[in-house]
Amino acid sequence: MMKQILITLFCITTLLQVGYSQFNFGAGLTYLERGSDIGIQGKTFLGLSEYWGAALGADFILTNDIVFDINADAHYRFNVGQQSRIHPFGGLNLAKFPESSEIDIGINFGVFASFPIQNRLQLYLEPKVIVGGLKTFVLSAGVML
Repeated sequence: MMKQILITLFCITTLLQVGYSQFNFGAGLTYLERGSDIGIQGKTFLGLSEYWGAALGADFILTNDIVFDINADAHYRFNVGQQSRIHPFGGLNLAKFPESSEIDIGINFGVFASFPIQNRLQLYLEPKVIVGGLKTFVLSAGVML
C-alpha cells in the first residue's frame, strides 16, 4: 500500500512538473502534537492562478501511533515582500491508524509560509490544526523546489 502511494505521488509530480511551471515539490519533517509523533513529509504545490493554489502532501509517521496521513488543501496566496509568500488554507486529511482497517477523515486549517533560500529553493513552515479524524495540531517544515 505504501509503495503504491509513493509511486502514485511520484507520477503525479513528474507529470505536473513537465506540464506546468508553477509547480513546486519538496520534503520535510512533521510533528503531530497528538502522541508526540514525528514523521517525514512529501509535499507538492500547484499554482492555479495568481491568488489560488492547491497542495497535496503525505506524512509517513516514524513512531507507532499513526501509519500515515494524506492531505489535499486549497490555498489562497499572497506575497510578503518580493519572494516570500503566506498561504492560508483549508482542506481534507485522511489518516490511517495501526489498530484500524478504516481511514479517518478530517479537515485541515492552517497557514503555509515560504521563504527563498537560494535560486528556486525555498524554506517552508506549515502550522495547521486538524479537526475530525486526527484531532491534533501539526507543525511541518522543509524545503521545496
